[in-house]
Amino acid sequence: LSPSSASKAEKLGYKNIRVFIGGIPVWKKGKNTIYSSPAYITKSAAQKMPVVVVDVRSASKVKKGHIAGAVAYTTTELKKAKSKFPKAKSAPIIIYSDSEKQAKAAFKTVRKWGYKNASVMEGGVKAWQKAGNKLVSGKAGKKIVYVPKALPGSIAISEFKAIAKGSSNAIILDVRDDD
Repeated sequence: LSPSSASKAEKLGYKNIRVFIGGIPVWKKGKNTIYSSPAYITKSAAQKMPVVVVDVRSASKVKKGHIAGAVAYTTTELKKAKSKFPKAKSAPIIIYSDSEKQAKAAFKTVRKWGYKNASVMEGGVKAWQKAGNKLVSGKAGKKIVYVPKALPGSIAISEFKAIAKGSSNAIILDVRDDD
């Protein structure tokens, strides 16, 4: 938790709250597993934000049911699939399975390739279904299509540089806090 998140949790009545000061950047640097939720995938889809969802289960399990839009590579196939992944190392890669051990092994492989926004979908297929999401049957694809998209309200670097040089009536306001 960040200090502001800890404060919010405290206001909600939680006790014995601890803060991990380094946050996600330090957690990632320590080569720890990052987890995402089924809600992250559904929210990204609703906002039309691109994510790469990778099912690392066996082909027979994938055929019985997988997340729509997911690509499927067994952990063995994944090791040979580096060239099929996006050139953008900032691409969000979400790995899932019905085995946390299998998903974590795939996560480590993808992180070694330099994908800093890789994560494991916590709870795997069961969590996806428990959240009320459906699986689609049939063969999942192997071709990864990732087209980066700017976040809503963001501007291109060239536009920011123009504003910073003063060639616009806009101002730059830094609203970051210590978190």
